[in-house]
Amino acid sequence: MHNIYPYHAKFNPEIPKKFIQEYSKKGDLILDPFCGCGTTLLEGLKLKRNVIGVDLSPIGILCSKVKTEEYEMDKIKEYSKEILKVNSNKVLIPKFPNMEIWYNDDVLKQLGELNYNISQILEKKYYNLFYLILLSCLNNCSRKRKTWNLGYIADNVLPNADRNVDAIKIYKRKLSLLYKRKDWLKNVNNSVTCIESNILNTNFTDVDLVVTSPPYPFAVDFIRYHRLTLYWMGKPVEELSEQEIGARNKRNKKQAIDTFFNDMQNIYLHIMKSVKVNGYWCMTIGDTTRKKEKINFVEWTIELFENNGWKVEKNTYRYIQNQTMAQKRIKKEAVLVFKKIKK
Repeated sequence: MHNIYPYHAKFNPEIPKKFIQEYSKKGDLILDPFCGCGTTLLEGLKLKRNVIGVDLSPIGILCSKVKTEEYEMDKIKEYSKEILKVNSNKVLIPKFPNMEIWYNDDVLKQLGELNYNISQILEKKYYNLFYLILLSCLNNCSRKRKTWNLGYIADNVLPNADRNVDAIKIYKRKLSLLYKRKDWLKNVNNSVTCIESNILNTNFTDVDLVVTSPPYPFAVDFIRYHRLTLYWMGKPVEELSEQEIGARNKRNKKQAIDTFFNDMQNIYLHIMKSVKVNGYWCMTIGDTTRKKEKINFVEWTIELFENNGWKVEKNTYRYIQNQTMAQKRIKKEAVLVFKKIKK
């Protein structure tokens, strides 16, 4: 379930799984305040924990909802047949900037036909599932630059090379992979909550464990990376990008580093209040660079936690394997575990 949508720079599932196994027990409440595509949430549910995920990104929250639901394969196959009946003029195509540059007319029509048929599904969780699969096809169906790989369109440069693909065939291929999955959730008796929001606008109590990977300073533009998907969803890309903490496109702004650390301090302190005394906070986190100077995010984080009633339980490093383009600037990241010892 972790690979339905190609979400950028996501957790290796084994990391939150080990954190949850070691620092919580069945029935505990797990929070991921930067949940991305919901890796922590899914691993928590598998281990019989109650989970809450918060993220600013609409596509991240949609991914999280889809992968934490239970489905019936008979219904999936039934709905699939209806979705693939695309020999009609019924299309549903959202309007977004430079749409005619990103897609040629034939591809856009095919995507619009699929989108219309999906919109007829009334069961919300099945609608979300098939809609997410459609969204996962958008990059592969788009025009591109010769220098891009198919997954990387995060900069704000428009494509300059035409590309004519069979969008229906690509969608069918995605569906065929869905039929072969053996990792569907079953008999989930624990609660799951997915919230599309700035974490500062939420309040929780009695959290037993926080498991997350927070934004690294100026490493990735998560919102812009998914901008074709967000356009298709009708979301305000530039507005969301402005709210994104540590976005790479902000790295050259005056006071950028001070703003990043101030924002992260406010978020950390806000989340700390939701965790029980003797609760844990586990994270992976990395230092980055700006203008060839190191940004000591790890050291700063440890100091902040120690000054606010937390004890370092674990401080090790892991080297990042199979890096994506934007991650290649970060060779290793810290694995930190904190224990809350006082309010």
